[in-house]
Amino acid sequence: MQLSRRRVVAGLGLASLAAPVASRTQEPLDARSRFFRANLYLPEYLEQKAAYEAGDDSVLGALVQHASLVGDEALATRLRPRGQPLPDAVPLESAPAIATLVERARDARIVILNEAHHVSRHRHFAEQVLTALRPLGFSVFAAETFSWGPDTPPGAVSTLSRGEAFGPLHGYYSRDPVYDEAVRTALDLGYRLEGYEDVSERDPDADWRERINRREEAQARNFIANVLERHPDQKVFVLCGFNHLIESPVDELEWFASRLKRLTGIDPLTIEQSGNSPALDPAFDPPLTRAVLERLQPEAPVAVFEPGGRALTTDPYLDRVDLSVFHPRMASPDDRPGWLHADPTRRAVPVTLPPRTGVALVQAVRMNEGLGAIPSDQTPVAPERTNVTLLLKPGAYLLTLETLDGLSVFGSLDVPA
Repeated sequence: MQLSRRRVVAGLGLASLAAPVASRTQEPLDARSRFFRANLYLPEYLEQKAAYEAGDDSVLGALVQHASLVGDEALATRLRPRGQPLPDAVPLESAPAIATLVERARDARIVILNEAHHVSRHRHFAEQVLTALRPLGFSVFAAETFSWGPDTPPGAVSTLSRGEAFGPLHGYYSRDPVYDEAVRTALDLGYRLEGYEDVSERDPDADWRERINRREEAQARNFIANVLERHPDQKVFVLCGFNHLIESPVDELEWFASRLKRLTGIDPLTIEQSGNSPALDPAFDPPLTRAVLERLQPEAPVAVFEPGGRALTTDPYLDRVDLSVFHPRMASPDDRPGWLHADPTRRAVPVTLPPRTGVALVQAVRMNEGLGAIPSDQTPVAPERTNVTLLLKPGAYLLTLETLDGLSVFGSLDVPA
């Protein structure tokens, strides 16, 4: 039988596909790579935690940030208290935070809220602010964590709209399920997302002040190009970390908000909350926060002032921000955050856990986003734990378990409205 030319070529193609090819040596991923490349949270969390418990205090800064991403609030807020105490003679005035913020934002073009990068609660408050600002015409949500620039993967944040999934490659701090839910809310409300972080290479040999000032200048100019020029008639909400919202120079440093104000003539409304939250363990409360909570005993976030309207805060924020918001201490039923339990948009859902060995992360992932997506809620559980409460918004979810062996699906659930 004589073979046609087509069959010969096809056969040669199949043979070439089956032939062995040279490849690079197979290597396992370290904990950091498993987090960034596979969105696996547990290896880095356990590795950093073990190092800290063995006496390596140098990992604490990175550990508390990663602990906030996995839902370990007790560990995330375990930082040495900083700041000045409140003298007994200083009288205080307070007002509901959201109502005060909305009233002050009516005539603002830009509202800047900061966060401590290890406090998920601040991202939850940001979600409340996003919701409250939308009726005032705010329609752009800009954050330093949002990825952008020449190395941004397909589906950059600026292309996302209502109903689209916000994924792990879209940012770093936004891998926190609480942050991710805030972004989902923003998209549902019709916000456009924009990033402005400095993505240029940084000189490791430069003086630390020079590095900070270069970054702040780049952030301000990126913000002008990415946000203000692309959305010339829109009001903008900004979520940044710590000192970036400071409105005037501090010694030799000039931060993002100060530079933005100088370059554009726009006076932003700035809200400090980064140092104003109680820790899960009161021993780690910042001194000013402890004094405010003892004196005012708030049940919801409050804006706190000295007489005359001066925002109550400490250096470097003193006289350099417009508002200072303090968060109340809240009980943590079911070993889950009380402030999430208090969220009227979430439901407390009991979940029965499958047998396992070792610490695991219990996660609820949006059904339409699938494995590898940022969970809507997650929490670490000890191997003997048989059930846990997840705090979820209405929707359909996959229940997943992350162990050191990877991800497994153990159920699904529908949370009714």
